[in-house]
Amino acid sequence: MTLKTNTKAGTFASLDPPITPWIVDAVAAMGFSQMTPVQANTIPLFMQNKDVVAVTGSGKTLSFVIPILEKILSLERQEKSEIRAIVVSPTRELASQIFEVFSSFIRCQPTNSDQAEEDPKSVLQDASIPPAVKAMLLIGGTGPRSIKKDLIDFREGGADVLVATPGRLEEFLLGYSSLSKGKQKSTSSGKPHINLKALEILVLDEADRLLDLGFAPVLTNVMSHFPKQRRTGLFSATLLNDGLTELIRVGLRNPVKIVVKVQTDKQLVTEDDRGPSGLINYFLEVPKVAWKMPQLIRLLNQMVIPKPKGDGAHKFIVYFSTCACVDYYYKILSQLPELQTFAVYSLHAKQSPTRRSITFNSFKTSSPSTPTLLLCTDLVARGLDLPDVDAVIQYDPPKDVRDFFHRIGRTARVGRGGKAVVFLQSGRELDYTGKNKKSKMNLGTVRPNSLETDEEADDLNNRIKAIVKTDRDLHDRAINAFVSYIRFYSKHEASYIFQLKHLDLLQLGFEGFGLIRLPKMPELKNYQGKDGPLTPEGFLRNMTDFDVSLNDASRLILPLLKAI
Repeated sequence: MTLKTNTKAGTFASLDPPITPWIVDAVAAMGFSQMTPVQANTIPLFMQNKDVVAVTGSGKTLSFVIPILEKILSLERQEKSEIRAIVVSPTRELASQIFEVFSSFIRCQPTNSDQAEEDPKSVLQDASIPPAVKAMLLIGGTGPRSIKKDLIDFREGGADVLVATPGRLEEFLLGYSSLSKGKQKSTSSGKPHINLKALEILVLDEADRLLDLGFAPVLTNVMSHFPKQRRTGLFSATLLNDGLTELIRVGLRNPVKIVVKVQTDKQLVTEDDRGPSGLINYFLEVPKVAWKMPQLIRLLNQMVIPKPKGDGAHKFIVYFSTCACVDYYYKILSQLPELQTFAVYSLHAKQSPTRRSITFNSFKTSSPSTPTLLLCTDLVARGLDLPDVDAVIQYDPPKDVRDFFHRIGRTARVGRGGKAVVFLQSGRELDYTGKNKKSKMNLGTVRPNSLETDEEADDLNNRIKAIVKTDRDLHDRAINAFVSYIRFYSKHEASYIFQLKHLDLLQLGFEGFGLIRLPKMPELKNYQGKDGPLTPEGFLRNMTDFDVSLNDASRLILPLLKAI
């Protein structure tokens, strides 16, 4: 069954069936009163014991948190070893955020003492007071002994709700992880050593992302141990995926598919195709690949300047194509005097969990008095609630056009305004604006204060080269970033637009990445650029000014490093 609706969303207090008063109060305390279309259509169905498949939209997390809480509150007291609900999320950051939402509700939960203050006799009716709802976070990468600590904490205190990443959930429930090296097998009978008989609700959040990251075998394994008579909610940015179709077939029973439609001036479009209502969306044409980084720096400084109305931007997210590009440009931008007033952070999936957690929290809680810049990959594109982001800059257009909308959705949230800019090089890349217009996304044009000559860009690029040639580690990072970008570009989903043969690879390497030499790779074999052929070692034949600082020229003859 598919439910397509453009019904206006009402208030949380107007839900039918109604939700518990203290939950309404908790939602209000979070600053929400009006529901989003996803919430208005998903919450009632989930509360009526329907399996739900929903295309993600604004307010998705409350769409399953509220029904889970309502279900737990409606049940009789349980043994502390019984689990009532499990929420599976693809990343540690998203799982942590969902857990914080549960925690916000739990902190608002009335206690027995609250009841006693209102009615002294209520303490005598203890059996009628709903038990305290408890939630537990299970995420991997938090230390070798943490799984043992998780099990001890659960056995001592119990938990109604588990919010988990797939690998840690499998290890917690079954005693082993199929994601571990060597694909460890369980030393037990293969049955769960945690009681799952009381499980009422399973939520698969960002399900398409779960499959993209290779978690399908883990999900299938874990779900095979869950009760058949449960409610399942699947939330995904897209449903056009064979893996998702199979997951829905085996994991859900007669689900209601919810596709929220929102009325625009001309036609109905899905909520996910619109972008935030307060968003101003631009593209910036970059005439030369050598100007791309200078234009980014100029744009950041232009946007952060306080305007007469006080609307200067202070919190920025800049998306790059690969982890290696994030690592390299983080090192570079942190050293440039043009950004000395900015607090610069980097975040991607190959960083340690501890660093990711510290970076995420630091950026999220950064002071509005200091311009803050987060360089990241699409790890930060989906689902995460980063408050007060003023601008999103897509330095590299995403491989999957759907991630374009996920990225820009990090700004202009909860009624705020915001700006989004995607960088496109002159030529074929400008056709990308037409691709997005087909997706109901109109892009305006923006230009930073014009670069009238090449001198300004050349000055910055030469300073970047000067930094790179004095730091062997940074030069290695530059090579990794260059190689990873070439591979990203050559495998772009919009291959009819992003074609490697139209890129000036020499200018990209020497100017865009500040390289002193280019690595040996198939894409550069016999390459003839505008600046002439390369030497066998990867230098330009007319290059004579890069023999300073690196005394031993052989140090530059680096092996091709594996791209991150």
